[in-house]
Amino acid sequence: MDRNAITQFQRTSTELVVYSRLAERVVTISWPKHKGALISPKGVKAWLRNRGLFLECFCAFTAQPNQPRSIQLVVGTITGHVFGFCHFSESRCGFRVDLTRIPKSAVLNEKFPHLPMLITGNTPDMDSLRVSFMLQRFPSTEVAPHFVGYFGEHISYYPTGTHQESGALLLRRRSTQVLTRRHSSPYARQQRQAPASNPRYLEIDEIYPTAGNRLVAKDP
Repeated sequence: MDRNAITQFQRTSTELVVYSRLAERVVTISWPKHKGALISPKGVKAWLRNRGLFLECFCAFTAQPNQPRSIQLVVGTITGHVFGFCHFSESRCGFRVDLTRIPKSAVLNEKFPHLPMLITGNTPDMDSLRVSFMLQRFPSTEVAPHFVGYFGEHISYYPTGTHQESGALLLRRRSTQVLTRRHSSPYARQQRQAPASNPRYLEIDEIYPTAGNRLVAKDP
């Protein structure tokens, strides 16, 4: 299936459709729960970062194994909806998902107890997840089969500094600012070379800086 057909399928699906490098294909994934309730779209970034996970756009199809292609989580200035866009400020793959809409339409959801928080010091067994998925037999016509237990790539497989992106945050840093070790990594420098982000969208950190403390808060 070509890229245009994939992006069209993603935008019309009632479920969350992403590219899984682990499965080496486009998949459908369950919306996560926190303490028994669906998490708020505003809390997705915090949920992912707390577990060392990140979702990738379709650019990961052609990326090198050590090149993360995290989607950019942003907030629409008009609707207030949380969106996931292509890794690059100037979209290269057409990835676009309205994360505020998904939990209202999706049927699939999981608690993901096997994806521990970074603070525990434990690393999820991503290889077992991959094997379980590969052992399933899906119809050849199925565009994006359900990948049970998967909600993004884990940072342990990628360069230091890899994390779930929340917009072109580094682009607005002053050139005279002293960079921390994390922000001075080659990956961070690469991000700063990207074009300016679309003014119709703002970084999720600017709108919901404390969203991680209210993962299950209801959206307006």
